[in-house]
Amino acid sequence: MANLITTLGPLGAEDLGMILPHEHVFVDLRTWDRPGYGEADPDDVIRLMTPEIEAARA
Repeated sequence: MANLITTLGPLGAEDLGMILPHEHVFVDLRTWDRPGYGEADPDDVIRLMTPEIEAARA
């Protein structure tokens, strides 16, 4: 049986139960020690990502 890599380490699919699929539409790849880390304005993210999501749906 295949293993999935999780935050708890490799787990067999039979050990996981239900998995909820989801997408990360915005990711801040800066590390905690970089200026601006974790300071994204949700309204800016929505404004910037909405056209991209709508284009992907078309």
